[in-house]
Amino acid sequence: MSVQSNQEMLDASGSVIRIGKLIGQGGEGAVYEVVAAANRVAKIYHKAISPKRARKIEVMASLYSDVIAKVAAWPTGLLITKARQPIGLLMPRSVGGKDIHKLYSPKSRRSEFVRADLRFLVRVAANTARAFGAVHQLGCVIGDVNHGSVLVGQDATVQLIDCDSFQVRSGGDVFGCEVGVETFTPPELQGISLNGVVRTANHDAFGLAVLTFLLLFMGRHPFAGRYLGSGDMSIAQAIKERRFAYGVRRAELLMDRPPHTPDLQVMGGSVAQLFERAFDRGSSARPSPNEWVTALSDLEKNLKQCTNNQSHWHLRGISCPWCSMEAATGIQLFPLVHADPISGTIDLNSLWSQIEAQTSPGPVPEISVSPQPAASQDAIEVGRSAQRAKIAGLSVGAIFALLALVGGFPAPAPFFLFVAAVASFFLIRNLADRTTNAQSYETAYQAASANWSNTEREWQERTRATAFDRKKNELVAVKEQLRHLPDVLNQRMQQLSKDQRRIQLEKHLDRFEIEEANIDGIGKGRKQTLASYGIETAADVDRSKLHGVPGFGPKLTNALMSWRDNLASRFTFDPTRGPDRADVAKVHSDIALLRRTLEQNLVNGLSELQQIRSQVMNTRTQFIEPVRSVYREYLQAKADRAAALGERH
Repeated sequence: MSVQSNQEMLDASGSVIRIGKLIGQGGEGAVYEVVAAANRVAKIYHKAISPKRARKIEVMASLYSDVIAKVAAWPTGLLITKARQPIGLLMPRSVGGKDIHKLYSPKSRRSEFVRADLRFLVRVAANTARAFGAVHQLGCVIGDVNHGSVLVGQDATVQLIDCDSFQVRSGGDVFGCEVGVETFTPPELQGISLNGVVRTANHDAFGLAVLTFLLLFMGRHPFAGRYLGSGDMSIAQAIKERRFAYGVRRAELLMDRPPHTPDLQVMGGSVAQLFERAFDRGSSARPSPNEWVTALSDLEKNLKQCTNNQSHWHLRGISCPWCSMEAATGIQLFPLVHADPISGTIDLNSLWSQIEAQTSPGPVPEISVSPQPAASQDAIEVGRSAQRAKIAGLSVGAIFALLALVGGFPAPAPFFLFVAAVASFFLIRNLADRTTNAQSYETAYQAASANWSNTEREWQERTRATAFDRKKNELVAVKEQLRHLPDVLNQRMQQLSKDQRRIQLEKHLDRFEIEEANIDGIGKGRKQTLASYGIETAADVDRSKLHGVPGFGPKLTNALMSWRDNLASRFTFDPTRGPDRADVAKVHSDIALLRRTLEQNLVNGLSELQQIRSQVMNTRTQFIEPVRSVYREYLQAKADRAAALGERH
């Protein structure tokens, strides 16, 4: 119906309602101001509504209360023409709220919610659950849960809108909700006509879990993952088959998370368990709004600020998942916290004086033994016996050689041969005994030598100053980096000025959201898939990025590229524009983060230097005598071996 400014209509009591300016409109109707009632608006349907629809609005108006008014733009009364024709409804005016997808999308969050860190997202998720719970308390069902059905304020409050589409009961009558967005529709309702379907609070529980997941996991949809089977897997099909891409059964279901997305456990065990119940089990197991409120409230209490990036908050006891995600994707996930890139947080001169005071342990102490061990008496005796046996052997040999030279053995020859045999027997046995004794000293020496070699190597490794000197050189380099940070800042700012054409083009393309675009072959499901892979605006469209997105072959890729190129052709570079304030803030934030990292490296480095030096000096003090003992044993074994073998030492 066409409505003119100042046109008069009537409310249910017959009071005159004067229509003001148009605020906005959708496919079903338009919303107008109400003259002289700043806190109310009028929704006028494009077409005349049926008596059943009019009755539904009257029933909803009868349920209106202060409680529901805090969380929903709830109908307060039927609006009719002067001819008594139902045409619309009156409801409270929503002020300052923005669509929830503007919050859970990292790109729009940075501009639309400039103070929104993870604590804010968790709080909004909890408030959304409270709003769902309030609707259910009235015996109503939201039904058409979607990314445009929740408005979020800058104070983390939420308001449900389009409430006239909710399912309402009155006695035996059910005023249903016969529409839905497939990416928020539970498995049991996927692919079927919603006409005549009676919705339940448990159906809403699925949509609530999806909204919560989108908020906590940076706009990623829980069912938009990498399908490891053959063919494509749409989000709707994945929902129908309960292929939760982040769940513990994802491998069994042939699904995996998109690249560079965090594990479910980064939100803690309680929240992870609720997601598993919502997405990977039977419909009866889905968490209620109250369960979400409890788990999310506990999560917010257990968040801590990242030591490397003040914009990041994460669960206590784990490393920051957002640092690694930003490093891998290049996407800034949260609005920047203002930081001074030059002013340090420590007294650098004082700290450096303490570092300089840490002196090197110096060379490894030499292991010496004085006096050096002399050969044992037993070893000397073994050596002497061996020498005597050697001389005896040589003497017998010489006698036999002499006899052979002068003409053979004297008569009786057999007697002399017998004597020679006996002498040779005892001589050989004696030599064998001496050889065995000498070999025992050789074996002992080899063992002592190996023990000393291992001990000496470990002594050198544990007591040398190499680690200390290396760490100190690293800290000198860190100090130099800190000293040159102003130069780095200037270089980054100069580069920012040089890159203005590219940056302005990117900002131009960033204005065009894929969600709002009409691109052949790319409906809501595929748009959600793109968002789950970090592709939200025309600026994100790139062939290399699209290559890894499920379901996007050459045809859809070319369609997106054509859309992007057409938008790029409308770009006009403005050389008079300087760097954007947000870009300057990003550079300052990067340098401030680098400064904090370097300063922390120095603080940690001082502690590490002290620890390294203490370890080296303690090792030298505690182990020098045991090491010297091993060395002494080696020298003793060496001297004994030389004596037993008759060698000089």
